[in-house]
Amino acid sequence: MREGFGGGPLALSRNNLHLFVWQGGNLLVPLVVTPWLARALGVEGFGVYGLAVAVTAYGVLVADWGFGLSATTAAARAADDPAALRRLFWDVLAARLMLAAGVLVMLGVGIAVAPGVRAIGPALAAGALAVVGTAATCGWLLQGLQRMGAFAAVSLGGRMLTVPLTLWLVRSPRDVVAAVAIQGAGQIVSAAASLLVARQAVALGPRAWSLSGGWRQIRDGRHLFASRLSVSLYTQANALLVGAGAGVAQAGLFAGAQRLQAACVGLLQPVTMALQPQVSRLAADEPARARRLMVRGLAGEVALGLGLGAALWVAAPWVVPGFLGPAFAGAVPAARVLALLPPVAAVTSVLGTVVLVPLGLERRLAGCLALAGMVNLGTLLVLAPRLGAVGGAACAVGTELVLAGLMAGALWRRR
Repeated sequence: MREGFGGGPLALSRNNLHLFVWQGGNLLVPLVVTPWLARALGVEGFGVYGLAVAVTAYGVLVADWGFGLSATTAAARAADDPAALRRLFWDVLAARLMLAAGVLVMLGVGIAVAPGVRAIGPALAAGALAVVGTAATCGWLLQGLQRMGAFAAVSLGGRMLTVPLTLWLVRSPRDVVAAVAIQGAGQIVSAAASLLVARQAVALGPRAWSLSGGWRQIRDGRHLFASRLSVSLYTQANALLVGAGAGVAQAGLFAGAQRLQAACVGLLQPVTMALQPQVSRLAADEPARARRLMVRGLAGEVALGLGLGAALWVAAPWVVPGFLGPAFAGAVPAARVLALLPPVAAVTSVLGTVVLVPLGLERRLAGCLALAGMVNLGTLLVLAPRLGAVGGAACAVGTELVLAGLMAGALWRRR
């Protein structure tokens, strides 16, 4: 019997512990390397790094295409059918490689024809390593088989490797390409390890490439990709448009402030991850209990968000230069604006993941995300050139407020 299937409460608790460790590691690694990167690269170098990472994130988004959810679900359903798992593995791998190839072609064209892109071309080329690593990873298969311990180990192994490499190789603003490449190298190490572990979990041979199967996976996952792309319009786009409108120095200040805010918001995620499956189980059979759990979860997460936001607001004048270095003192106003985000993000996190999805309102959620993304882009085009990092921060907070209102409206219409 596979680990996690039919293993009872002990297996479930073990899997949840592995996911908690994985989430904590994902939060900890950026916090460890950010002070070093900020001081070694300087404000402008950190701005180039932030822009390259943001562009790379879009490439990773395309290469992943939502398979982290759709393929994981398919793997879980086929857990007792080795032949179906083998077909799924090769179809998803073919789809990801096709998508990654398209990303690399578009990246090369952009570097060749766009002067603004060409200016950070070497850093973007280094970021392509992360796209390749994403295409090759099969963490989705390990998740689907509930090999959470193996999944957490291979995912965090590559990320932890980036810490000593960053401390060793990144010493000055000239090392910005190395800083970006290290992140991609960590992703490739994780991908290689995931393939080795997956081979032990299920028979993957002989090879069975199928372009038609790859296209089918791309077609079936297009709606999830559209939802993730909508989310990126008010998360990853801000750093890019701040850099385009106000220059790489302002992008560096915004990226630094955003790292601190992301750490605060990341502390909310384990609460959402714990609530979502419980509400999903109760929504159909015990709706009254599900509603009570939703309300308690919303109140608790908002209270936590308020505390985190207040702490960031009060401590920003000391934490920002202390964490990022004295050169980033100009990021304090942006960090204080972003301190308003955790309580609002708590609302949208619970309403989206814990309420709308269990109630079967995924399409309404996707519509809310798309509209919020459009609002963010429109306001950024106006505020980023005038206010720089502060403008990007204000757009992030305003967009999250709009999203909370849209989600509440969707629930109101649902009664």
